[in-house]
Amino acid sequence: MAMVAAVVMVFVFVFCTVLLFHLVQQNRYNTATQLESIARSVREPLSSAILKADLPGAETILDSRN
Repeated sequence: MAMVAAVVMVFVFVFCTVLLFHLVQQNRYNTATQLESIARSVREPLSSAILKADLPGAETILDSRN
């Protein structure tokens, strides 16, 4: 009986470890996707403001994306 309990505990530990790594990887992927989306939405207006030397406008763009 003790052997069965030990095997079950090892299986549960391995399962929880795999699940934890999966959730961490999924969170990293979601965070990277959100950052890419933010970068795409900011790139054009920000580069336009910087090329026009409109520093207050560039600061406004960066502040509004928070």
